[in-house]
Amino acid sequence: MDPQFEQWQQSFQEGTPKVDVHKLAMQVSKNDKREKAKAWIDLIAGCCVSAFCVYFLLVYADTTLSKLLVATLSPIPLAFSLWAFRLRQSQSIEHSLDINQLLEFKRKKLYNQVYYWKVSAIVLTGLWLGLVAFAGVSFIYQVSDNLWLTQVLIQTIVLIVTWGRFVFLKKHLHKRITAIDALR
Repeated sequence: MDPQFEQWQQSFQEGTPKVDVHKLAMQVSKNDKREKAKAWIDLIAGCCVSAFCVYFLLVYADTTLSKLLVATLSPIPLAFSLWAFRLRQSQSIEHSLDINQLLEFKRKKLYNQVYYWKVSAIVLTGLWLGLVAFAGVSFIYQVSDNLWLTQVLIQTIVLIVTWGRFVFLKKHLHKRITAIDALR
């Protein structure tokens, strides 16, 4: 064989990552299916929460302020779930055995995951602020009503967990991206 060709072949093999392509493709395919299932769960959950808000508006909201607040907040879960559905559906990948494409998919998935939790935390903070405002007004006018204070407490726990998840993912993003880039 030609020595220059052998040298080129050896440098190509050294530059090619030692990755089990089949295993990586299966992992990406499994993640793709899981993301699609999560997308549908997000969409259904958002529709259910918005439907419950409309039900609450029609049945339980008795003051004009509570009707206005619930009417204003009820489309937010639906809009957020539609956004999350589109984000997760856009992550699907055609099955390919190209290592760089699969690694780029994993990389994009990590960035999208951090972005998803960031938007989730911001939206939940907005909802929490609305809930706190309504609970404050409700507490001032109806001292015996502890329902809204309980809701604020529960939402605070959800908010802390969401922000914690976002901070955790953002903190570990660089390390995980570096691990993926090392395979290239």
